Amino acid sequence: MDDLARSLRTLLRSQQYSQASTVFLDTISTARFSNPGRFRAFDKAISLFIEFGFFIGANEIYARMKHEGFIPSASLRGTMHVLTCISSSPSVETLLSASRAAFEQDSYDERCLRFFLRILVGNRLCAPEVIENVVEVFLETRPPGYTLTVATASQLAYVLTRLGYSAHAKQWLNPDAKETIDVGKGGDEKRVSVEEEETLLEMARLEPELAPIFLNAVRHMRMTGSRLNPNIYNTLIAALVRGRRYDRTFAIFRLSMQAGHNPSAQAFGSLFKAIRHCSLKRSIRTRGGKLPPNAPSLRELFRNMLQAHWNHTQGQLADSSPSLNSSVLNKAIEAFMVDMDYPATLVALKTFQICRIPVSLGIYRTALQQIMERIEHELPRINMLTNAPEFWAYRFLGYPDSLDDIDIDINLLQNILLFGREPHMDLYDVTLRTVRTPADRLETQPKSSHSPPTSGSNYRIPTPLMILHLELPPVDSWDLVPLERIIKRVVLAMSRDIIIPPHDHVVIKVAEAKAEMLPFQLLQPKPRRDRLRCKT
Repeated sequence: MDDLARSLRTLLRSQQYSQASTVFLDTISTARFSNPGRFRAFDKAISLFIEFGFFIGANEIYARMKHEGFIPSASLRGTMHVLTCISSSPSVETLLSASRAAFEQDSYDERCLRFFLRILVGNRLCAPEVIENVVEVFLETRPPGYTLTVATASQLAYVLTRLGYSAHAKQWLNPDAKETIDVGKGGDEKRVSVEEEETLLEMARLEPELAPIFLNAVRHMRMTGSRLNPNIYNTLIAALVRGRRYDRTFAIFRLSMQAGHNPSAQAFGSLFKAIRHCSLKRSIRTRGGKLPPNAPSLRELFRNMLQAHWNHTQGQLADSSPSLNSSVLNKAIEAFMVDMDYPATLVALKTFQICRIPVSLGIYRTALQQIMERIEHELPRINMLTNAPEFWAYRFLGYPDSLDDIDIDINLLQNILLFGREPHMDLYDVTLRTVRTPADRLETQPKSSHSPPTSGSNYRIPTPLMILHLELPPVDSWDLVPLERIIKRVVLAMSRDIIIPPHDHVVIKVAEAKAEMLPFQLLQPKPRRDRLRCKT
């Protein structure tokens, strides 16, 4: 599912609308989906097509979805109704009339409204005044005295602030608010967390664009006498990362953790992205920033994410939770690989198995891309110098006799994938192969979620063409063991002189990473089935 969405987003971003529609329809016709998976694929594809303004393709997929007997969600039905109306008669009056018809449905709630607002803003269909009119129409369809929830009001305020309507944003959050930072102190309002409130007020002073959201959060705390909703923290983290205010991002994150909240997977993904961006070398192209002193290490951030997942699932790691999914694990692995923290990458990979998260093709692509980039970076230096064994790439490639025939191409990628078929952990025994035999051919079919576990060398590994986006992959999960073997070889190549058995060397490196990355519940000496263990 993630690979399909990623492919569609790439095509739509490059305005290849017809090809994106063809890719989705071909995939949905040939791939084996469960009914819930098929429904999610339709829903996600339609949302993406609408997000990028390709309404014809969205309508085509929407019709196919209904033809197959699926009932679209209320938000999707309402959005498609509005888009159909304004496509035939593009005017503000038509938009408001169609919106009212959608809002009057019993199943249309504020979650649907927030989805609709994202669509309007993403496609630049409406001016800020029109967006406000749409929200007013929504309120007119509600009972007298109805007020927007904190989540909807904060989203609306954020949208209006980004469009240059900060005064309007403040009115939506608090109609009685003044232009100053002071939000007032009600006599019957009690302060729950002084540190939390003071930090938010300081953020409002430092971030005028986001001040309405911070002030509304403080007002909500004082009115309800409760701590801030975790969703507000997630919104603030995403907004601050988008604006590259990393020092304030991590201040909000630490405040959230101190308040006992468990950030969402999207928030953790934003934090991994922030740390990775700060780790880049500063240049005009990358504009990498300096890592703030209050930022956690990547390993510490990963431990916080697993701890949040543990808290959500009450120790049942195989259960799903809002704090952990395949997408955020992909971002974590990318951050570890860019940072060349390969033992941490192994711990992150083992999380897929423990939490029973399918390994998508994107995980293979992320890891292999970083390996190929490092080889490409070191290869010219190896050819120019005489101390080849000093370089990681030379050791990883198996101490080859000659580097003249090694190019950064699909053949090298094929050889790296073949490393995943070798159970032996020795850099000397497994080198680049120049002769192809039938036994060397990689499996191209995915592992079905209903098929029995694989054994021996019959693991399902994607082909180089799939990795390079030259062949449409089946939408299913792949085996984790081959990728683990490749990364273990990467770890082994980190050191030139190893005096202990290769397996023991890797185990020690991984154990050091586990001590920093796993919550204390997973580091107990008592053996547990859900503990992360390193196997060859």
